[in-house]
Amino acid sequence: MSIVIDSTPAVSPLATAGLLLCARAHLQRLGLSHSNVAQILEATGATRSRSFEICREIESFLPCLVRAKGRPRAPAPEPPPDAVVNLTKSVLRFVMDHPGCVTGGRHHRQYADGFRKHILDLNQKYRDLNLPEFAKAASLPLGTIEDWLRAGRSADDESPSSNPTSFAPKFTGKTARYETVIAAWKIWHGSFTKFCEHVRLHHRIKMANSTIAKTLFDSGERRPRRRGRQTSDEEALRESFETFFPGAQWIGDGKEIEVTIDGNSHKFNLELMVDAASSAWVGLSVSDTEDSQAVIDAFEHGVETTFEAPIATTLDNRPSNFTEEVEEALTETILFPSTPGRPQNKAHVEGAFGLFAQTAPPLDVTTKDPHELGRQIVRIVTETFARLLNRRPRRDRRNKSRIDLYDQPVSEEERIKAHEAL
Repeated sequence: MSIVIDSTPAVSPLATAGLLLCARAHLQRLGLSHSNVAQILEATGATRSRSFEICREIESFLPCLVRAKGRPRAPAPEPPPDAVVNLTKSVLRFVMDHPGCVTGGRHHRQYADGFRKHILDLNQKYRDLNLPEFAKAASLPLGTIEDWLRAGRSADDESPSSNPTSFAPKFTGKTARYETVIAAWKIWHGSFTKFCEHVRLHHRIKMANSTIAKTLFDSGERRPRRRGRQTSDEEALRESFETFFPGAQWIGDGKEIEVTIDGNSHKFNLELMVDAASSAWVGLSVSDTEDSQAVIDAFEHGVETTFEAPIATTLDNRPSNFTEEVEEALTETILFPSTPGRPQNKAHVEGAFGLFAQTAPPLDVTTKDPHELGRQIVRIVTETFARLLNRRPRRDRRNKSRIDLYDQPVSEEERIKAHEAL
């Protein structure tokens, strides 16, 4: 007589019912014969609701039974602890050294341009950290950092209106309250409204916004930005800029261009001359600063390009644009200052700068001779862009390019009319 011992563990009716229900779904999908739900429940004696719960549990476990081909994916490496700590300390130190650079509540914060630039610099420094790790260490929303990276740097991050040079007599008040306000503003990096709240809340100085604004204005520390309000006759003045034939009048202006060499920022002035009638770029100059020599070089470059000086040239009201050197260089050309507060006077050159900013590639190179190479890069890129732009057909001008418009013959009557008008 032989004795057989069954070592298979007993399976509960509920587990059997769940397994059969799971199998039934797959048999049905493959078109194979199978029992219906009532037959399975009757044979196992299991309850309906609990059997289907076990069926769903078995179904969720099935993908884990067979591994995908190849080696299992290695876990992501942990970020270097020193890098995370140093990054967090750098962000905290900047916030402590620059009060006002981060304002707002937990769910909605505002960040100053200086803080944004600091974060972008840190992102370049800690490239070993992926973006989510970087955002977590910097205590910033991931989406905010992604937006900053997409936008990149702006040449206008340091606007003259936010950090003006001395333009008014120095403040001579000796009261401690005024001196405290001035000292606090010198290290402030946020908005003016938040600064006023900061003065009243943290310095306990009960001063109205207008009084604080006047104090900073009188001390030469802050120049309020002009609001872009329309004047009563703005509608009447619209499109009142009189344009003559190409070559009659040029519009000149300068813009700061930033070049990154070996991780270091170098800034140059791009002085541009644009023809008012054809919008063609006729002359340019790249210099260290926006001064008289930059205007002269750009003007002479335009004469060299077009073989003829214009009847008139319009420049903004910078003192360096109306020196004796500039007037001597533009002897045969009438020099006009632009009207303050009316950007329409320089719309041609401002539009050119805007188009350049949208089209030109980022100037970021590596070299052993940073400053001089940066100057040459600005010149090469700008001249290349100008040549392409001037030869591009324009739909609004019957598919004629700016060069075609500039080379159109001009009658003597038109020249006389322009001379008399200018």
